Amino acid sequence: MCVVSAVAWAVVAWLNLRYGTRITIALLAVMIATATATAWLALPRRWVRMVAVCLGGLLLAGTAVLAWWTPMFERHVNAVVSRTPAPNGATLLVVRQGYGFAQIDPSYDAVLQTDRGPLSQQTLVWEGLEEGDAPRVARFVGTHEIEIVYAAGCTYRSAFDAKTLRPDRVYRQRAVNRCG
Repeated sequence: MCVVSAVAWAVVAWLNLRYGTRITIALLAVMIATATATAWLALPRRWVRMVAVCLGGLLLAGTAVLAWWTPMFERHVNAVVSRTPAPNGATLLVVRQGYGFAQIDPSYDAVLQTDRGPLSQQTLVWEGLEEGDAPRVARFVGTHEIEIVYAAGCTYRSAFDAKTLRPDRVYRQRAVNRCG
């Protein structure tokens, strides 16, 4: 069971699932519970079993705290600015307005998404600064290539993998109203 959970964990990370963090934490909890139950059944002495169950309980409690804290450090999306479908309709290029950890100045980013319910994928392709403006143009140039025009006419272009949605590179803006 632990091996199956570990393989599923690796697949979740590889596919860039939108709900990957939550799925990963759930898989971690299943792995800990399985290892604890196996230790209870396999260990010969009662006191060793109790130590294993106590350690498993502490690890499960730590996993619960991790599940509670993780969403606090994710980017909070306030609004979707635009949605542009790919020519084949399988992928969306979504420009979002959101807030970072401090939630003071809004920032913009662009993500690639596929909508397939709980197994939908999402990958960051462009990230602006907190003081920056939204991209002027976000579009597909072909089926597996995107173009984003931002700031003073600066252009970012990248191809991406159709299965994992991973771009050639993720652009993170370094200065407001400047290219590069």
